[in-house]
Amino acid sequence: MLLTKSELMGIDLAFEDVKIGKGSVRVREMTVGEYDDYQMQLVKIKRGADGKQIIESDLKDTMSLMLSYCLVNENMKPLMTKDEIKKLPAKKLKPLYDVAQRLNGDTLDESEAMEKNSEAVLTDS
Repeated sequence: MLLTKSELMGIDLAFEDVKIGKGSVRVREMTVGEYDDYQMQLVKIKRGADGKQIIESDLKDTMSLMLSYCLVNENMKPLMTKDEIKKLPAKKLKPLYDVAQRLNGDTLDESEAMEKNSEAVLTDS
């Protein structure tokens, strides 16, 4: 059975409550718009000497950026900003990041993503 537009629009975002320390933190998947914004912040587009656009990976703040979209409160509103997350211990937040990646289908490891994206060259259309 094919879904109707209204049925598709009614799909809830998946989430998991992940135990960390003495409590838990809610990690949810991103909307398509959030995921697009997230990905655009991980690339730099510049023009090469030949005039072609070159896309380069910029993996700075990858974990804090993704978690700023995915860590939410009980009302599914963002819990922290990227800058606040950057101040927290990476080892403690790594399990949250792993869940965020899985929920969003973002399974390439960072070195594979960098290699893949750094080879992409686009021509003007």
